[in-house]
Amino acid sequence: MAHSLQRPSSRPSSRGSMRNSQASPGPSSAWNSEDPVSLRGQMSTLKHEIRLKMAQFNALEFRLQVAPRPLPGEFSGPPPSPPSTSFSLPTSTPRRRNQNLPSHEEGIPMLGVANGPNGTTSKRSQSPTRSIHRIPVSAVSQARSLAENGGSPIPTVEEPAAINGASANGGNHSGLLDPPSPNSQHRKSLHTGNTTKVLADLQAGVVHARTALENTRSQLRLAQRSVAQLTRANEDLKDGRERLRLENESLNNVVARKERLLQEMLERARKAEDEAKELRAQLKSDSTNQKKALREMQITLKESTALSEKSQREYITLKDAVKGLQDGWQADVESLRSQLKGKEETWKKEIEDVNLKYRGLVKLTQAAQAERAKMEALKAESRALDAKFEDVFKDELRSLTESIGNSTKASDDASSTVQEMSSELARIRRLMRMGLRNSGIITVPPILQDTDLHTTTTTLEPDTLRTSPTGVGEG
Repeated sequence: MAHSLQRPSSRPSSRGSMRNSQASPGPSSAWNSEDPVSLRGQMSTLKHEIRLKMAQFNALEFRLQVAPRPLPGEFSGPPPSPPSTSFSLPTSTPRRRNQNLPSHEEGIPMLGVANGPNGTTSKRSQSPTRSIHRIPVSAVSQARSLAENGGSPIPTVEEPAAINGASANGGNHSGLLDPPSPNSQHRKSLHTGNTTKVLADLQAGVVHARTALENTRSQLRLAQRSVAQLTRANEDLKDGRERLRLENESLNNVVARKERLLQEMLERARKAEDEAKELRAQLKSDSTNQKKALREMQITLKESTALSEKSQREYITLKDAVKGLQDGWQADVESLRSQLKGKEETWKKEIEDVNLKYRGLVKLTQAAQAERAKMEALKAESRALDAKFEDVFKDELRSLTESIGNSTKASDDASSTVQEMSSELARIRRLMRMGLRNSGIITVPPILQDTDLHTTTTTLEPDTLRTSPTGVGEG
């Protein structure tokens, strides 16, 4: 055996613990679960070893089945087995040879079982010599034949293919031996003294064969467990391969997206380079334009500096002139203010005089109303004095007109008052003429020559109308 198999300490409970159990003691041939190629090689090697073990097992079983059985009563001593085990077939169904083997575990393939022509699994042939505590009949007959032949070796076992074919064609082996040949009677009488020694050798060979068979069975179980572990590892590897395939697809998608992003970045970089070239050209043109503009601005700055100096000198000159004008204006304003103050004082005095005259006129009007009764007596005297009164009144009127003209120049209020007084004087003259025509004499006191006659005329107008014989005034 090229590789010796050892039973692992414990079976992993699940596929998840398979990775941990791979580090535990197992087959001596180390295999890498991460490499699928080495895993396949190990699986094929184990399958080949299992086939070889199954072939050896079938060969040993066939040797036990096809070995000749001795006739009863041939041995001088007591037979090691009961006499009932003879050529007669067992009445009860014999126990299967794999009854002591462990039951077939789930997921462990049964390798090395012979198949028939149609590919169906054939059953193992049953043997009546299944009992371990006794010597089989075939061993006794084989020992006898060895004794007759002078210690010839055990016959050669057939090839596994022939054994499988025989087991497939034969179905369930009945355990019958071939009929004895004519020379068997002659062999029975030879070398009867070596039976005990041959039996001991045969027993030792049988024990050795059974030990080899048990070792083969244990190795078969270990191989089956190894195959189950490898199957689970293969499934895990398939799952890992599927997971890696999905990860590879996702990574391919990521790489494709990154490539697209890279292409976009390259396009943006090209565009940025083109824009940078355009900006460099624009920067050069802008720099030349700025230099030209800077020269022009420097020239303009020099001109502006000269102009500002000239303007500053002109400003100083104008400032001095304006200051002189302000001083002259202030002197003129002060003189005008003093003149206005004097004129205001004179206007106030004139207004006070006019007010006094007005008050006196009011008093005279009241006195005239009291003297209205005396007017009728004085009408005759007024006719005589009318001519004289007109001359005097004209002189007074001229003087009053001159004074009113001077006051009109000084104030607009005085001029309006003079106009009212002149209109009142004209009205008084008309009234006087009307009174003279009606043969009435009215004497005007001298104070009326300098006062406003507006109130007097307004008060005299109804009386005059009463004294007028016609009752209508003339203008």
